[in-house]
Amino acid sequence: MKSVALVAVLAAAAFVSGPALAQVPDDFDLHVNVEVEGEGVHYNNEIDVHVDQHSQINTSIDHTKAIDVDVDDPLDVPPVTTDQTLADEVIDLMGMDYINSVTLSVDADDVQGDPDGVNEKDGDTNIQENKDVVTLPDPAASFATQNLSNNSFNPDPADGGSTVMHNTVEFDITADAPITENIGVNAAAGAFNLQANASIVAVGFGLLGQSQATYRQDTVSNAATVQDATNDIFSSIDLEDVTANVGINLVSGVGNAQINSFTATTSFGP
Repeated sequence: MKSVALVAVLAAAAFVSGPALAQVPDDFDLHVNVEVEGEGVHYNNEIDVHVDQHSQINTSIDHTKAIDVDVDDPLDVPPVTTDQTLADEVIDLMGMDYINSVTLSVDADDVQGDPDGVNEKDGDTNIQENKDVVTLPDPAASFATQNLSNNSFNPDPADGGSTVMHNTVEFDITADAPITENIGVNAAAGAFNLQANASIVAVGFGLLGQSQATYRQDTVSNAATVQDATNDIFSSIDLEDVTANVGINLVSGVGNAQINSFTATTSFGP
């Protein structure tokens, strides 16, 4: 019996002193059942352990950025939806070169606060969109989907080797004063490009604001045949004292999907 008792004690110690129980548990039950019969070789060892551990972790993060929200004339709007889809499109160059160029210089002092933002493109079948919405008092919801499916750029292999494609985007943005309102910019050179900026702010009166955001990008079964291709982007961004959302999409080429989204909540009142 001494040896049997020793086995039981060692098993209990293995459960109590293990690293998973480094903290004292709130509720700990240990049941040990040892059975030994006479001359026959029969031994039954049963250990039943129940641990109910409650843990609480308090984390303090001091990394905040002030965002100014203008609620002078907020809107009560349904969920903001961005749905950009390009499917089954075909661009056949038929041996011709494909040259596209965008040069865009933005004065942020002038365009901040414009819900339509700035859109500039050169090429074929490019989709661009900017949205800037403040909701009161209902929750804000933003749903964005981008889908590129079964699109073909210059599908004839015989034309791929003789075609030159060169897409260029040159962009700069500057400001002389602090930026206190949202800015959305899209610039695209090429084809089959999707770009979107969405800024959604929920303002709750006397309560916490509520917001949610859902985004999805799909690119499926797209093809391009070009051997001599050059895609360039040159950009310069000179902004200081920014207390708003600035979303910038720049793309040069074929079949790109870009989303910038800012979804936030705030509240005011008693």
